[in-house]
Amino acid sequence: MTITLWHNPRCGKSRQTLELLRAKGIEPTVREYLKQPPSKAEVETLIAERLKARQARNWAEADRLRDRLSALNVVVMDNPTGATWRMKD
Repeated sequence: MTITLWHNPRCGKSRQTLELLRAKGIEPTVREYLKQPPSKAEVETLIAERLKARQARNWAEADRLRDRLSALNVVVMDNPTGATWRMKD
């Protein structure tokens, strides 16, 4: 299994997560999202996963995905037909 850590070296939680993974013997692929932002396809994949979670009424997973998107500087705006998104200013 390959793990990709969307990392911000200035963020304490991100540094802690990287340390925890390495302590468990897991060497993730580290992607500094401020230098290498997610592609449109990557964002839309996460939004589609979130929509499936919402449709299944899996609110915890939908919230987790919204938080993940927010950490990637993506703003999600829900509407009756799904969701739209934009990058944070």
